[in-house]
Amino acid sequence: MEANDEAELSRTEIENRYQISGPRGESIEIPIAPEPGAVSDVTSPEAGRRHFDEHGYVVLRGYLEPGRCEAIVAAFESELKAWNGALPRYPTSAEESNRLDPHGRIENGLMGAHRWPHPELSGFTGLVSQLLAPGGAVARAASVLLGEPAVLIDSFYFEVNGNTTPHRDIDFLPSAESIAVMWMAFEDIAPGAGRLYLYPDTHRDHAPIKAHSVVTDDYSQQTLEASRRCGTVCTAPAVRRGDVIAFNGAIVHGSLATIDPESTRHSLTAHFAPTSARIERG
Repeated sequence: MEANDEAELSRTEIENRYQISGPRGESIEIPIAPEPGAVSDVTSPEAGRRHFDEHGYVVLRGYLEPGRCEAIVAAFESELKAWNGALPRYPTSAEESNRLDPHGRIENGLMGAHRWPHPELSGFTGLVSQLLAPGGAVARAASVLLGEPAVLIDSFYFEVNGNTTPHRDIDFLPSAESIAVMWMAFEDIAPGAGRLYLYPDTHRDHAPIKAHSVVTDDYSQQTLEASRRCGTVCTAPAVRRGDVIAFNGAIVHGSLATIDPESTRHSLTAHFAPTSARIERG
């Protein structure tokens, strides 16, 4: 390695920064690895409740057991990759067959894995169901953050970046007054793999809107405008296997561009609502 290369590597490691284009087209820097002492980082939902309430999100570090994460990814690889049938897909729930990218990864995100009835997929479905089960660690964290018992609404699994545009999840559940979103990383997510980003504090600026689609350009622009009004800065936490980003369903978020096409992003998103809510799907 040349001396200049060593210096550049050292600088990058010290600064722990990765430059990428942000949602507004601006250049932003995101952390390569978790930042020691970050106020958003906690190890229990109780410790993160205040930050969740004030800023709309919290990062639960190492909340899921590594072995469980590995088992879910292994079941995905062995069962989903061999499956030729149709399954509900994100974001419309339309049933489609697997659509593979040039690297053989499933690029059309999966919806409702916890309730699929197919015996051929029972290993994967069973593991996801156990993870999201009432009384489990994930449901318990959602309950703590919502301030009352929580019930699972739906789940979404991604092997690669879902390329989600700026949105607020609660806009797709117009009857819900509040939801907690649990975004679970089953592997270390590289900074160029299409990281989840959030605009802190934007949950405070939410107002109900008319029915729409996630692919509507006007909606995405309106959502970004809300982040500008709040004067908040885009954040994309570095996540490791077992980390969970929990956020208010009214916070503006999406996924950054994929810069490293060879990186995967095995992750599961789950929506939870208070048991007192009467949910009607938008």
